[in-house]
Amino acid sequence: MTPFYALRHQVRRLDEELCGNSRKYSTGDVLFSGEGKRIVLGESIAEGGEGSVFTAHAVSASPLVAKLYHPTQRMRWREQKLRLMCSRPIRSPCVAWPREILYDELRRFVGVLMPRADGVPLGAFAFHAELLTNQFPSWTRYDLTRLCLNLSASVHTLHRCGVILGDLHPGNVLVSPDGSICWVDADSFQVEDYPCSVGTERFRAPELRGNYGDFLRTRSHDAYALSVLLFMTLTLGLSPFARQGGEGDMREAARKGVLPYPFASYKPPAGFYPPDTPGRYVWSY
Repeated sequence: MTPFYALRHQVRRLDEELCGNSRKYSTGDVLFSGEGKRIVLGESIAEGGEGSVFTAHAVSASPLVAKLYHPTQRMRWREQKLRLMCSRPIRSPCVAWPREILYDELRRFVGVLMPRADGVPLGAFAFHAELLTNQFPSWTRYDLTRLCLNLSASVHTLHRCGVILGDLHPGNVLVSPDGSICWVDADSFQVEDYPCSVGTERFRAPELRGNYGDFLRTRSHDAYALSVLLFMTLTLGLSPFARQGGEGDMREAARKGVLPYPFASYKPPAGFYPPDTPGRYVWSY
């Protein structure tokens, strides 16, 4: 399989010139695709640090959402990166890949159109036994294992396309009752020499230093984040570096590569696993 995107080793110098307008959009407003199609904004779904997400009404075979960036985030490099992503779309159910760039009536960049993904964020249910039971009452450990296999397969699929996820964490993946998954916020993925400028510290490989936008990540960095995510999924949210003593000790253990859970035995060393947590039973499996 020929990758959609070539893996680069030198990060691009990003053009941070603002190229959009300063308007804040709401339900009922009209935007335009690169081909001039009218896109009417529906209900507001979410709002984050980069922008707001709305349902989008357009002539399409599948439901869409519009992510509109905050005025301070409508930069030249972001439009350039999205143009690259839309020119080589990845059609896979495991990712909500950007479809078209959105402009105002003067063709100023404001956002991007993406497929709407359904499901529950992994972090909203998988890391607590009661939440898991409430969300998917019929699930057993078989289903959690199947979910982990699907997560692994999806990352492999994206890697084969030349894509590095970068900010791989449980809030960026939606899970369906059948265990299938879909990665969202794909506009933040690392493609070619455009870095993933955001990240989550718990899933950051210990050798990475500095601001996320200053370097390119590798498949190995994704593999590290994925391994932490799989461990947490199978142990009700427990970090593989968790031990009594707090977050600071966890970061130090991750930096040194000290894993307190030996493969040869399900019984961890004394003091590493709080004895009154449900996870201690999970580890025995």
